[in-house]
Amino acid sequence: MPTPTRVRSLTGSLVFHMNTYLPRLRKQHLSTTALLLKPETKPITRETLQPFYQQEQISALLDVENDISRTAPLRWKPRRRDSFSLPYFTDLSRVDPFLDSTPSGVPKSGRWPSQPVPKMEDTQFQQGEEDDENKIKDLSRLTGLPIPYLQSLKIRELVTHRVTNQTRLGKIAKQYVLTIAGDGNGMIGIGEASSTSGELASRLSQYQAIKNLRPIVRYEDRTIHGNVKVKMGAVEVLLMSRPPGFGVRCSQYIFEICRCAGISDLAARVERSRNPMNVIKATVQALTAQKTPDAIAKGRGKKIVDVRKAYYGRGVY
Repeated sequence: MPTPTRVRSLTGSLVFHMNTYLPRLRKQHLSTTALLLKPETKPITRETLQPFYQQEQISALLDVENDISRTAPLRWKPRRRDSFSLPYFTDLSRVDPFLDSTPSGVPKSGRWPSQPVPKMEDTQFQQGEEDDENKIKDLSRLTGLPIPYLQSLKIRELVTHRVTNQTRLGKIAKQYVLTIAGDGNGMIGIGEASSTSGELASRLSQYQAIKNLRPIVRYEDRTIHGNVKVKMGAVEVLLMSRPPGFGVRCSQYIFEICRCAGISDLAARVERSRNPMNVIKATVQALTAQKTPDAIAKGRGKKIVDVRKAYYGRGVY
């Protein structure tokens, strides 16, 4: 007995359409313009639909296919309602002989004349220069030093690291900068600042170093008067005077301080802790707090030659 052909009812046609090749092909045709313009490679006929649909369903599908043209989906696209939508249905893919014609007076070079690129002034850079000039004027007014002198100062950033401030709202990360400034002729200053911006912290520390400029006493404009020992926290710094030609033999931080202060002969020893910030602060404090032979002679009630022990033109060393 032959197996009867399974006939699907019209009630299940909607579900059946979603699982066949025909609805998927139709969906692609309706949603993609590129597929609409392509020729049909496999036309849909009654013979191809016979194994899947009833005769009534096949007739309905073929009638719908004949009624719908291939260019109909182009008119089914949703129209934009925003301010940038086109108020007409012109096909912009085609060249209009009137609207797209080359205007008279334009050379036929194959390129449209381009508009000149607007040139905008870099106001931010100019504003920064003006701020620097105004800040230098303010520093000159506060310190009483001339502007050319402030511009010729030697500035070195010795310590830069990240710090964090814990608050009830969370952690606030900042950049810490310690800077020294000097003229190379007996003036030295130290400044420190912290800010959320590294550039701003560097600039503020430079301003603080310039404000804190202090004179130091130098022997023969090259070394210090005797040995000086200073304790800053857990750091102990010992500075020792040396004869001419000895050079500066010490750590990198003290070396930079000596260059900014104008000291060419010095020996230094850092004992116990070697924290960079405390080493720098202790060195600057030792240079500014050293006692001169005149002050020692006045304190002892002696003459300066007795304090220096230099008689008849004999050198100190």
